[in-house]
Amino acid sequence: MSQLLLRFAFMYPMITLISYAAIIQNPDFELAPTNITSNTTSPFLLTEQANTLPGWSFHGTVRYVTVANGHAIQLGQNGRINQTFKTTGNSMNYVITFTLAVDRVDCMANNNSFALNISTSESFKVFRFLGLYGNRTWESRAFQFTNMDIIHLQIQKVSIGSSNTSCDPIVDSFLIKGVGPEIFYDGMYILGLSANTFCLCL
Repeated sequence: MSQLLLRFAFMYPMITLISYAAIIQNPDFELAPTNITSNTTSPFLLTEQANTLPGWSFHGTVRYVTVANGHAIQLGQNGRINQTFKTTGNSMNYVITFTLAVDRVDCMANNNSFALNISTSESFKVFRFLGLYGNRTWESRAFQFTNMDIIHLQIQKVSIGSSNTSCDPIVDSFLIKGVGPEIFYDGMYILGLSANTFCLCL
């Protein structure tokens, strides 16, 4: 094992790949929608006629909510948010990370009544709240997709059964990171993650 690590220590400068980010506007929703007054109570129902959400377009039932660390978006019936942006690098793949949350601890029992469909122009993935961290009402999730110059990102609520609307999913803190292509070396795949790290993937 030590010999393998030593070989990668010498190889590391050659396989390290620069990580590129794609710029998401208002990824944490701290830029508030228009026409919201300072004394507005949370959650605030957005309407396409009265409100715009900086960086995003939205349709259906979409609420602007206050969470522990700031603000987020809650997606109700047919609720979805969209953003289109251009990548800033030449990475082969991109990873989107985001926070998925439920409003209250008692909503965790209803996590099978909804799902989130995260999609780009060519890829999609459906997420459910899994309760990964015990009684915490949030969890970090990730979605990988192949490179494209223009990214059309859509986040949409998907109802699975008789959905409890008081437990609609909450999303926050979107981040996109470019990752390098996999390199096959000595029977293992090496995935360039950033300028300072790499992963040995068996």
